[in-house]
Order: sequence, then structure tokens, then C-alpha cells
Amino acid sequence: LTAFALKILGQVNQYINLDEISICNSLLWLIDNCQMPDGSFSEFADYQPVKLQGTLPREAKEQSLYLTAFSVIGIEKSIKICPTQKIHDAKNKAGDYLMKNVRSAQSPFTMAITSYALALVDLNHPTARSAFLALKKEASVIGSDPPIYRFWKDTLKTLDQHTPSSATAQMVETTAYALLTTLLRGDKNYANPIIKWLSEEQRYGGGFYSTQDTINALEALTEYSLLVKRLDLDMSVKVAYKNYGDLHLFKLTEDNFVGSTMTVPLDDDIYVSTGSSTGIATVNV
Repeated sequence: LTAFALKILGQVNQYINLDEISICNSLLWLIDNCQMPDGSFSEFADYQPVKLQGTLPREAKEQSLYLTAFSVIGIEKSIKICPTQKIHDAKNKAGDYLMKNVRSAQSPFTMAITSYALALVDLNHPTARSAFLALKKEASVIGSDPPIYRFWKDTLKTLDQHTPSSATAQMVETTAYALLTTLLRGDKNYANPIIKWLSEEQRYGGGFYSTQDTINALEALTEYSLLVKRLDLDMSVKVAYKNYGDLHLFKLTEDNFVGSTMTVPLDDDIYVSTGSSTGIATVNV
């Protein structure tokens, strides 16, 4: 939780005034109380989230990789507020631990968060590159030449895509970390099918499946929007019956980017289509 708070505070520091001494104290507390001699981070609280549950040696290694990667991300995002040598050394020591142990990652989720943390520590390090290549091999792809969707799932679980659960939430969170790593590496073509999958997983009201996966997914989508060349929104969205003709044409622009709701009788199949235009539209039916 401290690492998560540090990550958020580091991200908002450029927009609002923060108590930098308190943030420095939190960074030092995290390092002094949670970092082990080998560079890894451990959790000593009584509460154990699902990601940290398990007693087998293999599960213990997964926990260690996850916690260390998560802590590295929090430190990296906030280190500009308190750039002391002690904090830099602690981050690098944790990075060394991840580089030595990333090959033991068992799940796509652990691979994804570790790959992102390694990219933040040293984007061009051979181990960071090989970790990303290993993560790419775990991707699920729908369509080819070019792929339509790209996402990551926990192969140990059977998923009902229509039911919110820890499994579907973890798919979104894993895919979001993979997207963040992809964006750090500047591979927009590889990112496009990931964006499409994440965008379509967004549920009515703007969220995804849980608080944590929603935060990560929105961060990844925001990073993507900041990187791609900005195009003016100019999109026509047509709603029509399959057999009975057109129902409505929505015109979306920079000044009118939210379409109004409409109620129609379900007398026929409904088709939603867009013409040649620029923009991404999300339709809730």
C-alpha cells in the first residue's frame, strides 16, 4: 500500500503541491522496513491480498517478484521528489534482484509487472529486453495480418468473460502492464491491438472489473493517448436496423464528443457502424 501511494503521489506531484518531506520519509520507511538484504521486498502486514496468498516455494517466489516489482514501480515514480543516493541504491538493488530472478516467473501477471519494472530501471538492459520477449510469447492474439486483439490471461483459470471476477480483473491488469512496457519501448504497432482489447473490456460507467485493474488500465490508456499523434475527433456513428433502415446518425467532434442516449424497440437486429473518419468510439447497448 505504501508503494502504491508513492506511485500515485509521484505522478501527481507535477500538478499539485505536496509535502515532499513526508514523501521522502515514506520512501525511506519502505526501504528500511520492507527491503531484504538480497534486494527483494516483503510484506509484513497481517492482511494478505489474493496475489500474495500461497505457501508453496514456487508461490513464495511469485510473491517476492510481484512485491519487488510493485515496490520498484512506486519508487521509480516518486524518486524525483527525493533523489537521495540511498533511494537510488535501493532501487538498483531491487532491480538486480528482479534481473536475477525474472526467469522464475510462473504466471503472465508476474511476468508483466516484472517486465514493466525492469523497463523502468534500465530499458536497454539485455535482461529487460529478454523479459519483454518472454512476455510477448505469452500473449493471446485474435486475428492475423494484422492482429485485431492482443491480451494476456491466466492460463490456469477458466474464465467467464461476462462475469466480473478476480480472473477477468487480473487479465486486464496483466494486459495493462504489458501495454505500459510496450509504450516505454515505443512499439505503437504492437500496442494497437492491445488498446483495442482494453478499450472494449471497459464496462458501462467507465470502469473495468476492480479498482486495481481500472487504475492500471486507465493509466496505460492515458500513456498511449499522450504518445500517439493527436488527431481532431471527426466521426460519424450510424445506428440502423438490419432490415428496417436507419435509426440515427451521431456526429462526434471535438466540441461534441459525447452522443446522447436513445431508446429503440428491439424489432430487429441493430447495427452500429462508422464511416471513414478519425477517432475511437465506445457504444453501450
